[in-house]
Amino acid sequence: MTVGQRLRQGTEMMSNTREIVLIKAAVQSIRKREVFWILSKSQIEHVVQDLPLVPVPFSPRYLRGVGAWQGLVLPVVSLERYFGFKPVQSSTVKRQAIVKTTTCAAPTTITRLLIDVTYDLRIRPSITDCVPVRVANEDLAARGLQGIYEWGADSLLLLPDIMVVASGGAAVGS
Repeated sequence: MTVGQRLRQGTEMMSNTREIVLIKAAVQSIRKREVFWILSKSQIEHVVQDLPLVPVPFSPRYLRGVGAWQGLVLPVVSLERYFGFKPVQSSTVKRQAIVKTTTCAAPTTITRLLIDVTYDLRIRPSITDCVPVRVANEDLAARGLQGIYEWGADSLLLLPDIMVVASGGAAVGS
C-alpha cells in the first residue's frame, strides 16, 4: 500500500488533498537514514511558536503538558517520546503543529492536539517514489503506526496513527 493510500485510509473526515507534511523527527538516524513523520496536510490546522506550556503531573512521559490556543486547552505531544525514540541531545522544540483527528471514543468529533516540531516542517505533493518497509499490519497497529516507508537512499518516513495517539492508545514510550 502506498503512502497516499495509507494517508487516505482512516481519515475519511479529512479533505481529499494530495499534499503531505513532512516533519523531521528529533531522533538519531535509523539505518543511516534521516527520520521524518509524515501527515496529511489536511490534518495540520496551524503551526504556533512560543506557546507557553503547563506541565501535567503524573501524565505519560510523551505528554509534555497542555497549551492554550484560541480558547482551547490542547495536549502537547512529543511523537519521539510516544514512540519510544531516544531524542537527539541538542534538540530544542521550536514550535508545535496543531493537528486534528478523531478519537476512538468519539469518532465523529474532531479532536486537536499539539505535536512538537523541533526542526523543519515541509509541505509537498504526495510522495509516490517510496518503498514500504515490510512490517505486518498487526505490528504497525501495535506500534501506533499506519506505515513505514523508505524514501530515496537517505530518508525513512513514519506515518503515525494520530487517532491512536489522540486516544492515548498503546504508546511505546509512556
